[in-house]
Amino acid sequence: MESKARVFGSMLPSVVGQEVVAVGLVTSNEGGQMKLQLSDGMNINVTFTEMVDAMAGSHVEVLGRLSDTRTLSGLSCIQLSDDFDTYLNIDKPICNKLQMYNDAITVASRYKTYFTQTISA
Repeated sequence: MESKARVFGSMLPSVVGQEVVAVGLVTSNEGGQMKLQLSDGMNINVTFTEMVDAMAGSHVEVLGRLSDTRTLSGLSCIQLSDDFDTYLNIDKPICNKLQMYNDAITVASRYKTYFTQTISA
């Protein structure tokens, strides 16, 4: 099994063409076309070959291949629990609710030797 990088917006230029995992807030979803706000506030488009049932305002984890710095070709989508953001800075605006996740990914990317995890698609 190949390991996949967990990413946020500012990391995307360095992983174009690779399979990655991104967590974010669904800002709109029209079946196979989703707009996702990543943990650092960057908005990306995610395309799926099949309909994905994730409501706007929900948090999701998407595994996909990055086509360019703003487009992810989604392979799978997992909707996170409704209280995902309540664990992360509940008193802050939406773009900051994922800040703790963002910080964790920053640390993990700096120390890859210690934080590499193998996942399957």
